[in-house]
Amino acid sequence: MLRSDTDERQTQAPWATDSGTGLWVVCLCAEWCGVCRDWRGEMAAVAAAHPGVQLRWLDIEEEADLLDRLDIEIETLPTLLLFRAGQTLFFGPIPPRADALSRLIRNALSDGVKPQAVEAPVAALQACLGREPARLRAV
Repeated sequence: MLRSDTDERQTQAPWATDSGTGLWVVCLCAEWCGVCRDWRGEMAAVAAAHPGVQLRWLDIEEEADLLDRLDIEIETLPTLLLFRAGQTLFFGPIPPRADALSRLIRNALSDGVKPQAVEAPVAALQACLGREPARLRAV
């Protein structure tokens, strides 16, 4: 069976067809967390300052089944997953400050952040988000 280009694009991870910088920042947070809720607004301001970067929110409570299945336990909020072209550049907690996020983004855009080896569950999460981008919310 032949597949059209449209079918192919629909099955690719969203970052495979990203026309911006290719940089994705996923914040793993929780709506119940006051710090996360406050930081979401700061993330929106950072997103506006970096229009080619895709900033998204993954609610760890809404996605608890996924995180449990992948054996990922988020102990510190907020936690970021930063990647480009399927390669993880950063995975871990970050101070909930716009300047810390902006610095991390600037470093990644200038190739100052190199891909890091991550455990299999983090790689599986990134792959899952590629297959199911509807799990991600705009900031």
